[in-house]
Amino acid sequence: MAQTDIETLELLPIKAPTDNIQGQIISLIDQILESGGNKGLVNEHQQKIDQLVYKLYGLTPEEILVVDGKNAKN
Repeated sequence: MAQTDIETLELLPIKAPTDNIQGQIISLIDQILESGGNKGLVNEHQQKIDQLVYKLYGLTPEEILVVDGKNAKN
């Protein structure tokens, strides 16, 4: 497994969430844990978490398509 140094890690654009976004993500994670493995609920909550992270990073619709592994031109 490849390792990296601290200088490289410090260059990563990691954003701290606002208290509001952090609270929403924690709530959704709690709901996932309480869902009993219901795949429909888990997927729904995961999509909501994704949307909150996209908002946190200010991603455009085109960037979201790239992150989701979809072709932005389709």
